[in-house]
Amino acid sequence: MQFHIPGPAGNLEAVLTEAANPDDGHYAVLCHPHPRFGGSMFDAVLDVAQRALMKNGVSCVRFNFRGVGASDGVHDGEAEADDVAAVVAWVRAAKSPTSVVLAGYSFGAVMAWTALDRIDPPDRVLLIAPPVGYMDLPSRSPGCPVDAVAGDADEFVDINALTAWEGVQAHLLGGCSHFFTGQYQELEQRLTSTLDG
Repeated sequence: MQFHIPGPAGNLEAVLTEAANPDDGHYAVLCHPHPRFGGSMFDAVLDVAQRALMKNGVSCVRFNFRGVGASDGVHDGEAEADDVAAVVAWVRAAKSPTSVVLAGYSFGAVMAWTALDRIDPPDRVLLIAPPVGYMDLPSRSPGCPVDAVAGDADEFVDINALTAWEGVQAHLLGGCSHFFTGQYQELEQRLTSTLDG
């Protein structure tokens, strides 16, 4: 179901995909990679994340940041964290969820992490290829479990900084780049097992 969510810079284009048993009330908000490099809610890595989440009975809300697709506004690079907060607020108001997972890939992981000081703590945070060491991910205590999945050959992730990141459980995939090219199956398996844990 494609629709719009009110955001701080206007409407945000969104898609809701319900799990097999939506009455269970588990929801995830998925944040896409950098708009200046073609990122949108239709990203293939988010497809993989959504499959893993739905295997675990979690409905998924994907949305376009401001200025992407049919979302209002213009790209900012920082204020997109307010878009994340608006979508999480919509999920909580519209769906009365029993649990909320906040997930993001690359730039989306940065915006998800940044948004944590603007929302009540989610039940879990899932960061895919967070560009630790290349973009600012300030130290904070999110108040929930945080898992980060990245390839050990990721050219945009400082692996040493990732594995030393306090309060974050790092999961490394051997030989994977930032884009997980040719290794979506391995990524899905790792995300599924991580969510199972």
